[in-house]
Amino acid sequence: MRRKKTKNELVIDFSKQLEGKQIPILTLDEKWHTLFPEHLKDNHIRGLEKEVNNLLKEQGKVNNELKELEKLKKTLMDKILINMNQAQYDDFTAKKQDKSQKMILEINQKMQQAEDHMEELPTQLKETNQELLVESMNVCYKRLEENKEEIQRLDAWINQVREELKEKILMKQEKEIQNTDIYSYMHHMLGREIMEIFDIRESSKLEETEENEEKRKE
Repeated sequence: MRRKKTKNELVIDFSKQLEGKQIPILTLDEKWHTLFPEHLKDNHIRGLEKEVNNLLKEQGKVNNELKELEKLKKTLMDKILINMNQAQYDDFTAKKQDKSQKMILEINQKMQQAEDHMEELPTQLKETNQELLVESMNVCYKRLEENKEEIQRLDAWINQVREELKEKILMKQEKEIQNTDIYSYMHHMLGREIMEIFDIRESSKLEETEENEEKRKE
């Protein structure tokens, strides 16, 4: 008998199927937010969403840091070139050159660290976003099953009400036919003038009943 795969194994299999596919960043996807408004997110979804957003912020932060370091490095290099072209190259200028060169070395180290970090971030972001996708799929399938069950219950209720409605319509039609037959028979037996008297009397009774009902409500 074939062994049933565990949840972790299924997630790994699913992850392999996603390899090579362009998966959008879910937290930037309007459709994902439509499916997962704030009140429908569980703690796991919220945690992964926060992690994805933090990685996006980190990417932006490191990218800005690299730009600033490159800008500072260029400024220092320009100063070194200017000082080198000076006619008078004294000890003070030499110290400034030495200081600038040390700063450039420090900047190069920071840039290397930032570039290494920038290389790691896309992988981290992809893996976390993929984990969010897998968890989102799990939640979506759970909702699908819950909706199917609710649809079945609603279908049963609608069918029951539909049958009851048919019965009520038939009863109504039957009562209307009975009234027509009764009124026709009475009109035939008593004549128009007597029927008009009965109609006026019944109309007065109805008005009196309605007035009493209004007074009772007040």
